[in-house]
Amino acid sequence: MGTTKDYYGVLGVARDATIAEIKRAYRAIAMTCHPDHASDSAEAVSRYREASEAYKTLTDSDARRKYDRGFDPVVSIRDLFGRHPVGRHVMDVMLPRAPAEPQPGVDLLLVREVPARVLEEGGIVAIAIGGREVALQVPQGARDTPWCMLAGLGTTGKNEGKNGDLFVLLLEAEEGVP
Repeated sequence: MGTTKDYYGVLGVARDATIAEIKRAYRAIAMTCHPDHASDSAEAVSRYREASEAYKTLTDSDARRKYDRGFDPVVSIRDLFGRHPVGRHVMDVMLPRAPAEPQPGVDLLLVREVPARVLEEGGIVAIAIGGREVALQVPQGARDTPWCMLAGLGTTGKNEGKNGDLFVLLLEAEEGVP
């Protein structure tokens, strides 16, 4: 960014100020320091220009994010490169996850046929997952929303990473299928 000015200080607002607060502060400075009002005061005109520069940066979400990141200390190479989408991609290619880093499990999808009665009235359906059987409570009216999610029943995460989830799509079974 190349600037060391404290735009928040120039406008007299907190770092977490809202756009409305920034606009209010800028307008207050503009009312007294604008060249039309204070053309005989070089100091006031200079303050107005600084306030305008601060306002332009802090009211543009992308520019404000870049400005704010300029004040965050860099804690690692991954942090430095991670501040930009291209840098994040480069880091992912060049430095894959360390073996000890927690890695989430993979979500799984299972399609299960159930009787029409269960889709309408609800009920319990047995689902086999990796050699064990789990009872899935199908809500009444599942025909309208035939998806169920069983949290944590996907593949196991590595190094204390979160397990994946199991998504079950319920389809109406043909006549005679249990």
